[in-house]
Amino acid sequence: MIELYSSPTSNGLKITILLEVLGLEYNYHSIDLERKQNHEPWFLELNPSGTIPVIKDTSKSPTKIFSESITIIQYLADEYDIRRQFSYSHNHPLWLEQLQWLMWHAASHEPIQYQLHLYKTFLPSPKTSQGIKDFDYCSDMFENKTRQLFDVMNNRLKHNNGWFVGNCLNIVDIVIFPWIKRAYAGGLGELDDWDELKKWRSKLDGIDSFKRGQLIGVE
Repeated sequence: MIELYSSPTSNGLKITILLEVLGLEYNYHSIDLERKQNHEPWFLELNPSGTIPVIKDTSKSPTKIFSESITIIQYLADEYDIRRQFSYSHNHPLWLEQLQWLMWHAASHEPIQYQLHLYKTFLPSPKTSQGIKDFDYCSDMFENKTRQLFDVMNNRLKHNNGWFVGNCLNIVDIVIFPWIKRAYAGGLGELDDWDELKKWRSKLDGIDSFKRGQLIGVE
């Protein structure tokens, strides 16, 4: 059985959506980030970094424990997407292209959009004039960088038949989707400047497994 320790953040939703897409049975353990459950000793034994999501696959011997959302996505794809409906194996011509987009998301897209969300939604406004000036500079910088990344994704979808890799739903779509779904946190939720990205988001939002995956852990 797969035990998932998570919260319905963008990174957490990557895993619940993939589990639902694959039709796997799993137990969901909700981690309250506001109460810092992810820093309690029992959780740190699972992941010393104290971040979600974490999976524990007790069906394997020895039990497999993984953190970092992209690692978990790759593990689930390799172990459970047996027919390779949603991922490519290492010997497939598109495997490196798939890996490239996964790494692009992890190293470029996610960190920049996360910073934008912090400045637009979560960080308190500074009190001094210099603080306000610095804050606005950083906020504008991360918005411009996020817009550039959205341009990249929009162009990719436009020239690749509405998908990131291949010509059908792929794990790359699954890892990117929650961040685009929550683009409103950075003030870009309407996606008015990115028609292809907007159509892609709507298309995935209409898939039943995506709907179910987005509801897991939401109270």
